[in-house]
Amino acid sequence: MKTKLLVVAIVVALLAVVTAVTLRRTNDDEMCPSICRGDWYVQLPLSAAEGDVVRIRDPMDRARITLRRVLAVPGTRIGWQGNTPLVNGRDVRQRVMEEDAEKVILLEGDDVLLSTYARQDTTRVTPKMLRKTETWLAADARDVGLDSRHWGTMPAEDLGWVAVLRIGPSNAWQHSLGRVGRSKKLPLPGTP
Repeated sequence: MKTKLLVVAIVVALLAVVTAVTLRRTNDDEMCPSICRGDWYVQLPLSAAEGDVVRIRDPMDRARITLRRVLAVPGTRIGWQGNTPLVNGRDVRQRVMEEDAEKVILLEGDDVLLSTYARQDTTRVTPKMLRKTETWLAADARDVGLDSRHWGTMPAEDLGWVAVLRIGPSNAWQHSLGRVGRSKKLPLPGTP
């Protein structure tokens, strides 16, 4: 009897996972180099954490679905100066990985690749403490995609799907199959 119950429980769990997993294709470069136009991604109905890539409805065009990275969660103080986010009053560590006259590829923290134009961005967002219902989202292609710098905070309940796996062509920065988010806090300067 216990064996049958265990088998039924496993089958139900597998069905739940299989029906929850969906495969989607991106149609823009707003999250490139993490997820670029034409790449496929696997999404799951998970609770989003800092660093995760989430699927949302564009606040300026509700018919459009887009991806953004969770940069800050409720209870975090967030601001922005130039190309650099300020989390709890400290710059998020960014290192130049590649640079030419037009574009810079940066490593933010330890594992988020992002791109920006070579010119210095002068965006400034006054620091604010996120309330328990608010999140702060960022495009990985900081000069291409709109994000919370333009929209303001996003309701935490709008983050129902998390992209967990990217499938697309290999490039200098990633294999054809790899994870796109991470469920850990962004490393700050001076922290291990």
